[in-house]
Amino acid sequence: IGRIDSVAPHGNLTEGSVVTLAIRPEQVRVFSAGATHPQNSVPGEVVSSTYLGDRTFVGVLVKGLDTPVLASLSGLQGAESFYPGRPVLLEFSPEATVITH
Repeated sequence: IGRIDSVAPHGNLTEGSVVTLAIRPEQVRVFSAGATHPQNSVPGEVVSSTYLGDRTFVGVLVKGLDTPVLASLSGLQGAESFYPGRPVLLEFSPEATVITH
C-alpha cells in the first residue's frame, strides 16, 4: 500500500520489506479525498458505512489489499458523508500500528 511510518518492531526490517500491518479500527481516521494528505495516509474508496449505537463503522477498500480496512468513528461523526463509492484518505499515527513479518 506504500510507505507507512511505524514504531519499529522487534526484528530486522529494511525499507521495502513485506509485512503485516495491524491497526485497531478506532485508531483509523477517515478524511475526504480532497483533504491535505496527513501523515501516514493511504487513499481508498468507501465500500460500506454502518451506524451501530455509539459507533459508525466505515469499510474502505485500499488498492493492493483484498480486505477492506475498517474504521470505527465515534457516533455519527460526519458518517453521512462517507457513502459507498466515495474516495477518502485513511490516516493513523505510527504509534497506533503493530507490524509483524
